[in-house]
Amino acid sequence: MGKKRSLRLYCVVMVLLLLAGCGNGAVNTDGDINAEQSTHSKETLTIYSPATYRSAVQQVLSHINLAQTDFRVVMSEDLASADVVITDHLPLEDHSKYRVLNTQKLQVQGIEDLMVFTDQGTIGIPLFLQLDCFWYDQLIYDHNGIPAPQSLDSWQSCSLNGQHPVLCDQKDMCALFWSIVAPYYLEYGGSIDALSKGDFEPEVLEEALLVLENMRDHEVIKLSDQAWQAFAENQAAYWVTGVDSVATYYNHMINPSSWRPSVSFPFYAQERAVCVIRADVLAVRKTADTELADRFLELFFKQQTMADLSAHSRMPLACHIYYAPEAVPELSQVCYAVLSSPNVDVAQVPCVWGVGQPQQVYDLLQDFMSGTMDAAEAAEQMTQ
Repeated sequence: MGKKRSLRLYCVVMVLLLLAGCGNGAVNTDGDINAEQSTHSKETLTIYSPATYRSAVQQVLSHINLAQTDFRVVMSEDLASADVVITDHLPLEDHSKYRVLNTQKLQVQGIEDLMVFTDQGTIGIPLFLQLDCFWYDQLIYDHNGIPAPQSLDSWQSCSLNGQHPVLCDQKDMCALFWSIVAPYYLEYGGSIDALSKGDFEPEVLEEALLVLENMRDHEVIKLSDQAWQAFAENQAAYWVTGVDSVATYYNHMINPSSWRPSVSFPFYAQERAVCVIRADVLAVRKTADTELADRFLELFFKQQTMADLSAHSRMPLACHIYYAPEAVPELSQVCYAVLSSPNVDVAQVPCVWGVGQPQQVYDLLQDFMSGTMDAAEAAEQMTQ
């Protein structure tokens, strides 16, 4: 886990900056980008963003549009045609479609190991951290006077085991893969490069899936179409999901500060936890106007814009930024704290799986969780 050091140093720096109060994190939520959805021209850039934090991106784009009159930036719902895209993976076969970016001109830069590179240079700048893990509500355990289990064996002896299940949404196989299969894949000797490219080593992948198979067969994890609702109503002990899902529901939480991530839950106490993080990266298509794209990047990757984006989205950032302590969302703080823990090996994985591969892997994982195949069969099909 040699690549964890840069992220751990980054998270430690983040904590120090929180205490130091560097920068100004004031947020302006005024502005509406909807009025700017006009006919595209050479003075317009289009940007695609996943739905989970689309409104946050819209707000900062409104600020950019108000701050200058040289060009407009408008949202697009079509990833395939947008000038600028934010995505959780850039397929290898698509790399030739994106521009090499001059990151040295930007005020903030992403964690280097999460950047997407080609032989010519950087094409993907990390924007948000993607952390998939086991989320729990600390208040449940405080109410029962017991510590929150942080490992499989501590969960097996927990008094809440049997009363409150560990749930994963039926459709969220992405979270299940990156929170259990991927960490064990690296724990059993798989390489970060192979995991990054989705070029799995079959024997190692089978070993990792055997761990999940054991958890499935012993009902440690259950799939549910109401995982979020059960967790929000304190009927589930853990919710297996990504930080982007938590951020989506964060405003609906009664006690948001009591929600915590656990990356060590899938491991036994005597095992060292491995945490795999990815990033949603920003990339610019070669078809985009070069001058406008460069100008946009300079405005977008500014300290204030990033602070606003963090506040609006509540997502932890995958780029270096000076925060004022009061400007850092609670959700980001708890994520940074986990990732800077000396008890966790953090693996930084720039995901460049092939076109269609994520859906294929997640569909097979759902079949696997339904019991229609075992670990060996799932591993064989995922590596075909």
